[in-house]
Amino acid sequence: MHSFFEVSVAQQPSAEQTVAEQTVAEQTVAVRKLEAVGAKIVCRDGKVLRVSFRGTKATGQSILPAVELKQFLSLDLTDCPISDDDQAALVPIS
Repeated sequence: MHSFFEVSVAQQPSAEQTVAEQTVAEQTVAVRKLEAVGAKIVCRDGKVLRVSFRGTKATGQSILPAVELKQFLSLDLTDCPISDDDQAALVPIS
């Protein structure tokens, strides 16, 4: 039996599958970083819907992994000591 990462030559994934797996892996790493600093993450069907730092002591550095997420619907920074410069670092999120 093959483990998840063992793939025979005849079963090589397509380029699209490889990109999708990489995206999931990157998302997982970003979610773990965010949770490690107190963020609450809401996911559905493997997709991040909401990232909330509400009521935490989140700083500019602690919110940066949110930029690594490709898509999500909302980012809650209510009652967080985030400066305008810290918010500017989030510009890549669209």
